[in-house]
Amino acid sequence: MLIALIDNKKSTWEFYRNIKEEWQRKKDIENKKSEDVIVPYHKRVSSWNGKYYMRILFDAYNNKLINRSSLSSYLGDVKLKHIEKIEV
Repeated sequence: MLIALIDNKKSTWEFYRNIKEEWQRKKDIENKKSEDVIVPYHKRVSSWNGKYYMRILFDAYNNKLINRSSLSSYLGDVKLKHIEKIEV
């Protein structure tokens, strides 16, 4: 859009460069913030699989329709030691 404004003599390349630099700074700040965030493993697994899929799997596990090893496999080969935290 800015380039169209420049083509129509409603803006300048200097303004475009200033805006682009400002956007890049904001993007760098956001990227730095996201690097600082550490999401616990059990929350990442829950996020990957979705709450409805997780509910179905844990219902099947709690009703003894699947075993712990199968549950781990269906969750994406999660280590058995993490299953209790994932269920919570």
